[in-house]
Amino acid sequence: MVKRIIVYLSSVIFILVSFYFIFTTSPFVRYWVDDFCSAAFLKNNGFWGAQIGWWKSWTGRYSAVFFTDIFESIGPWVVKFLPILILFLLSSSFYKVFKNIVFTFLFVVILLVNAPNIVQSFYWQTGSLNYTAPFIFLGIFLSQLFSDRNKSIFLPFILMFVAGGFSEAFALGALVFLFFALLVSFGWWPGKVVLEKRKIIIAGLVGVLLSLVLMSFSPGNVARGGEIIKQDKIFFVIKSSILGTKWFLFRMLSIKTFIFSLFSLFIFVYFIFKKPKFGPRRSFILIFLSLLAIVFTTMAVLASGFYAMGILPPERALFVATSMILGIWVFISWVLSGILSNYLVSGIRKLFSFVLILFLPLLFASLTILTFSHWKSIKEEVRSYALSWDKEVNNLPKIRNIRSVGGLDSFTDNKGWVSSCVANYFGYKEIEIIE
Repeated sequence: MVKRIIVYLSSVIFILVSFYFIFTTSPFVRYWVDDFCSAAFLKNNGFWGAQIGWWKSWTGRYSAVFFTDIFESIGPWVVKFLPILILFLLSSSFYKVFKNIVFTFLFVVILLVNAPNIVQSFYWQTGSLNYTAPFIFLGIFLSQLFSDRNKSIFLPFILMFVAGGFSEAFALGALVFLFFALLVSFGWWPGKVVLEKRKIIIAGLVGVLLSLVLMSFSPGNVARGGEIIKQDKIFFVIKSSILGTKWFLFRMLSIKTFIFSLFSLFIFVYFIFKKPKFGPRRSFILIFLSLLAIVFTTMAVLASGFYAMGILPPERALFVATSMILGIWVFISWVLSGILSNYLVSGIRKLFSFVLILFLPLLFASLTILTFSHWKSIKEEVRSYALSWDKEVNNLPKIRNIRSVGGLDSFTDNKGWVSSCVANYFGYKEIEIIE
């Protein structure tokens, strides 16, 4: 009981600190860069006209365009609440997977904390609706997969078809992830149950594969390809993806926050969740397949960038790889906890548990401090932009240049394309940028 209290208390403190920054930073979110472009396009073409227009002229990401236009139809004020909405939708979808409210919030917060660029993938409307939102549908899909009830394969198919339509990076990563989930199913569920689970996984695979096919047939890809250099040499894509995966995984393992997050997730799983009773051989096979899944899902996400642009995907897209790594790690932790509980000598197991509990408060305290410092700087950056923008927007069509946040373009970067979108959105022929 004492161990469970320590685990829960340490987790809750970390969650509350993270929640504080999410809730206090969100009100300072404004439209940034692409948000103005898509909002102006919606304003000029109407909802359904925008769906067709984007499909023909720029992108096949049908889910991202659809949901972006839904939120932009409500008005620019909605971006102030979008991060909070996504937080709770993510938590709701994964709660049915983990069936533990504290761990669900811990998992979701850790996903956000480890985002390579949280501004781009969580606070920025365009970024969050391309790379974070699909995990809501993936969470619901997984809840269907782990449910004890027999489910129709139609819903899993639709869920992954919608999820895949948010971005090619997610669709490719999910395709590999589900392939390995199918392999894992052969060594996990017994008897007739496995047949039902495989049907769900295969339905998801078909859904996400169809999304990739549909996105690839978008006429907008041709138009976009005229402005973005596409890498057609498949050997270059494969080689770059392999080297990029090696770089990315070692880079993540060099970040303290990521390492602390891995330990935190493992300790929670070890002390709170019911242990599996797989044999040693099956356990090691499941762990081996899971490690391969980490490598190949990461490679798939990176390949999307090398194929589309000849370079690494942007930081917001790398959120997909990071999140899938952490999700697979939870499964590895669960299987590993079973090995340690079932096959360690009693005395060694008690000593191991004592050492984990002894260092757990220090671990979470370190993670909380790192998170506090990181999120505090983000809040200050977002808040500073919001205060400047709210003041300058009243001076349109003249406006002072405001450096954007999260490494995004400001009004004067890249030939001033952002200022063109801002002018279009507010109905001016052009706006004058005062340095």
